[in-house]
Amino acid sequence: MTRSFSLIRTLALSAALLGGSTLLAQTNIPALSAPNIDPVQDGRVNVLKRMNDGRILVGGSFQRLGAVAANGCGRLLPDGSADAAFQCAHPNVDGFAQDSSGRVYALRSIIGAAVLVRLLADGSLDPSFAAGGSDGTISSMVIVDDLIYVGGTFATFNGQPRSRLARLDLSGALDPGWTPTADGTVSSLLAPGDGFLYLAGGFTTINGSGRDGLARLLPATAVLDAWHPLITGTGGVFPITAMDTDGNHLYLSGAFTAVQGLPRARLAKLGLDAAATVDADWTPQILSAPTSSGPRLVRVIDSHVYLGITTSGTGITVGSNGDTAAGRLLRVGSGGTAALDLSFNPFADVSGTGSNGPVSLISGDGGGRLFVGGQISQLSLGAIRLGLAALNADGSVDALSALTEALVPGNVANLAFDPATGSAYVQGDFLKVNGVPRQGLIRLLASGAVDGGFRPTPARYSAVAYANNAVYAADDDARLLRKLDRLTGDPVPGYTPVAYSNSISQIRIEGEHAYLLGNFVLTGISPQLTRIARLALASDSIDQAFRFTPNAGAAILFMARDAASNSLFLTGNFTTLNGVTVNRVVRIDSNTLAIDSNFAPTVPVIPSAMLSDDLGGLWLHGVFSTINGQACRGPARLLIATQGSLDPAFSCNRGFLGGGSMALARDSVYVKGINTISRFVRSAGGSADPDWVIANPPSALGLTVFGDRLFAHGDFSSIAGASRQSLAAFPVVEYFGRSGFE
Repeated sequence: MTRSFSLIRTLALSAALLGGSTLLAQTNIPALSAPNIDPVQDGRVNVLKRMNDGRILVGGSFQRLGAVAANGCGRLLPDGSADAAFQCAHPNVDGFAQDSSGRVYALRSIIGAAVLVRLLADGSLDPSFAAGGSDGTISSMVIVDDLIYVGGTFATFNGQPRSRLARLDLSGALDPGWTPTADGTVSSLLAPGDGFLYLAGGFTTINGSGRDGLARLLPATAVLDAWHPLITGTGGVFPITAMDTDGNHLYLSGAFTAVQGLPRARLAKLGLDAAATVDADWTPQILSAPTSSGPRLVRVIDSHVYLGITTSGTGITVGSNGDTAAGRLLRVGSGGTAALDLSFNPFADVSGTGSNGPVSLISGDGGGRLFVGGQISQLSLGAIRLGLAALNADGSVDALSALTEALVPGNVANLAFDPATGSAYVQGDFLKVNGVPRQGLIRLLASGAVDGGFRPTPARYSAVAYANNAVYAADDDARLLRKLDRLTGDPVPGYTPVAYSNSISQIRIEGEHAYLLGNFVLTGISPQLTRIARLALASDSIDQAFRFTPNAGAAILFMARDAASNSLFLTGNFTTLNGVTVNRVVRIDSNTLAIDSNFAPTVPVIPSAMLSDDLGGLWLHGVFSTINGQACRGPARLLIATQGSLDPAFSCNRGFLGGGSMALARDSVYVKGINTISRFVRSAGGSADPDWVIANPPSALGLTVFGDRLFAHGDFSSIAGASRQSLAAFPVVEYFGRSGFE
């Protein structure tokens, strides 16, 4: 007689073998030491501002600047490296300003109190500044002569009427005598130093006088100046999307077609003179752009005007003096005839939507370099830079720069395991792992180290599975189900990839088949196969007889297979399957493919997870409170042999857990609830194990058991009190193997 595996007697021994952790009677199980990887993707940088001392403030939507924690607000040293001494207490900043003393003010464009704060040198909040709040967003801020001017969508500020414009002193107190009015959003404020405050936005009047989205005030008195450029052809959107100045001129981008009666499509240059004279020579042409108001004027720096897109799209095409260039960030001369710089195109070879383009741009630390921020991931020649990038003067990527990256955790969506080697294949939306470009799919060795030899083609992989000594991966960029060499990631010779549209979200290996689930249609097959399909592993061919189509607009979310009863189980938000009325959970004979109309458990809501245990049980988890009319809160075990009745030996009449993911380890079921990851023991009648609890886990994560480890995966930065990036392992209590002892 042989055993199917080596006996692991106790949790303590298992934990010691896997990384030195030991089990004590506690309510928060520690994460094992391995794996401990760092999958990341690009955060979004909305604002870069160089301080008076040369350091750089960074705001946006990110969780780290390099290795330094920074919740959407951080600081860089002049060379672009992260400043660990600055721990910003104001998250997700959209704007910065400094007063004459160098004190920093930070703004978030949300509704509520304390969206405008002052920061101390270490990033903490200055308690002596209290700006109060508004009933709308504050979109813009500028400081002139140590007075703070704000614009937005608000109608009141600090409980006082203010029509989208307000002025504060350096203590945060509202100026009672400064009360200009705008009848629409003030989205941008600019103070070029000529004694005026320039406004742009969605307004049509300022102080009751007509202005088409662009005006200027005398800041001391709030008197509207006679300066009145005529902006026409806005098409019902904000006429001005961005403005900047070189100190003598105003540069505009927007949806306009004419300025001061002169044809100007989307870009214009005006004088700051009283007549708002349009520069007759400066006439770059936008030949194509993803939106009617594109491109956006990003910044005027030295002798250049930088143009780009700030949302997903195909880029822009700009023409000037007979020259044309296409890309996501281009530049033209700020003077003369706006000569197009054909040598500058840092996004020239970037395709797809992985790099949208720059949102913010400042001069770098000498040599004509630039620092660029946005929702960016890839620059020319395949250079991977996440959220922040340094460019040489000609637009090439500066490989020697100390500029850090703006990062968020990369999601780990699916895991697949090679039982012979103990290695794991990890799929997610990450772009780097441990600081090295690794897009979408990696191989982890049994030790937890990333296998540097496994290098599949970078792509947006959406699902992964392991079978027949090969890796099956859904490539949502090419829309192909690929078969890869398990060691190198190269395509397996002789395999013809399966083509599909939209996305495959799951690949389940069950028996001799791979089951595909998602929002896809297999192409080249008639009639269409959609939502679920079955691939025969022996021939790598699609089983065209396997067709289960839910009602329009519905999806099949999970499947499970029970080999003993030749059953397949499907669940989702469908009400019919192949025209047959069903109730959320369906049993199918895996040989005849007939829908079993007698299997009809009453499940009031869509399960959040479904698994079978090969011992006659079908497990459901979710936010249901009853099953088959009986009190039941997940997890629940249904008996297949009795057509889905509740297992009387496993009680699910318990307090509310909430829905989430679920994993099985023979006698144990591990479930994610609202506040815990908990273990329930089948042989103990469904009672929870009080000594195995992970408290306060991340809100959304998956659970997978492999061997004697429970893997939690998602897009978190910490779990169970340990710093873990999107993937962590925990010991299971006992491991008998899927088939038990032999």
